[in-house]
Formats: sequence, structure tokens, C-alpha cells
Amino acid sequence: MTHMKLADWFFVTVLLMFAFGLRVLGISYGQPEPQYASSTHPYQMLHDQTPMQPDEYISVGLPVEMLLKRRLNPNFFEYPSFIVNLNLAGLIVTDAAHDMSLQDRSGRSLREFAPFSLYVFSRMFSVLGGLLAVAAAYAVMRKVAGRYAALSAGLLVATSFTLVQHAHYIKPGSLASGWMMVALWAGFAALYARQPVWRRRMIVLAGLVTGLAV
Repeated sequence: MTHMKLADWFFVTVLLMFAFGLRVLGISYGQPEPQYASSTHPYQMLHDQTPMQPDEYISVGLPVEMLLKRRLNPNFFEYPSFIVNLNLAGLIVTDAAHDMSLQDRSGRSLREFAPFSLYVFSRMFSVLGGLLAVAAAYAVMRKVAGRYAALSAGLLVATSFTLVQHAHYIKPGSLASGWMMVALWAGFAALYARQPVWRRRMIVLAGLVTGLAV
């Protein structure tokens, strides 16, 4: 049994490292080239036409605006504001916006509200969602069909072109899909649980992560 568990941990660790590498490679795409970003000097703010995913500025510029204007309501409801709130909490804890508080943002669009480094940091939430999906895919198939089926499922999720591509941008769906995969695993764990206490815990976990997904 110990040997089996060690083998599973080895496979999962390798899968996660591989998936992490694929998702981090090129994650800083979209940074303005210096020769094309003269209008951002000396603040190094984003230009309107910086080639990034069209909705990313909402998740980064919006919490910066909220912090500088001292308000907690994002006033944006087109998709869940979980990442917006995470970024706001990060800005508050790290005081990352301290040096930006003296900058004049009058006339700037929200796309220019935050430095590009905050975009790269926020993209890690999408990476996290991808890693959760890989681990959960392995765990689900491990219960249903065995170790090698689990390894195949983990590899499929780890190398999916669309999932890797979405992990390079701030995509609420990437993190939501990770939570939903964890909920799926918790559901199977509850189904296969032998002890009522463990079954109840898994049902509660499934409900909690489903709530995070939506």
C-alpha cells in the first residue's frame, strides 16, 4: 500500500511540475516593448493597445482603482469578482499601490491603471486553476479506473492546448474549472467513502469549491 501511495505521489508531482512549466512559459507575453511604450514613461503604465487578453484589465486595473479611490464595491458584475477581490486583498497586504497613489490618472482608461507586473502576478491565479484541474483529473480517474488511466487523464489535462493557452491570461474560467474539477473529485470521494464522517466532509468540500467556482 505504501509503495502504491508513493507511486501516486510521484506521478502527481511530475504531472504538476510539467503542467506548471507549460503554463508559466510565456506568461509574461503582452509586456510593452520599450521602443513602443514611450508614452508610458516615466510610470511604465500600460498603453491602450498593449496586446493582452481583452478582459484582463478588469481584473487588475479595477482593484487598483478601488484601492486608490478607497471603495470596496467593484461595480462590475459581468462575471464573478473573485479574482478582482483577490487582487484587491493582495494590493492591500503588500501595499503594492503605495508608489502609484501619487500618480495622476486623470484621463487614463482603466487599461492603463496598473503596471504590467501586476498582470503577470494575477495570471498565476489561472495557473493555479490549471494545476487544480490536473491534480483532480488524476485523483478522479485513480478512483475510477486505476493509476495508468489516472496518469493518462492528468497528461490530457496538463497538455490541453486550450487550457494551457487560457492559463497564460487572467481568465476567471480557468480558476473556476479548477474548482469544479476539485468538486468532481470530492463527489467521487464521497461516493467511494466507507466512513460516514469522511463522506460528509467530502460533500461539504464539494459544496464549498462549487461556490468558489460560481
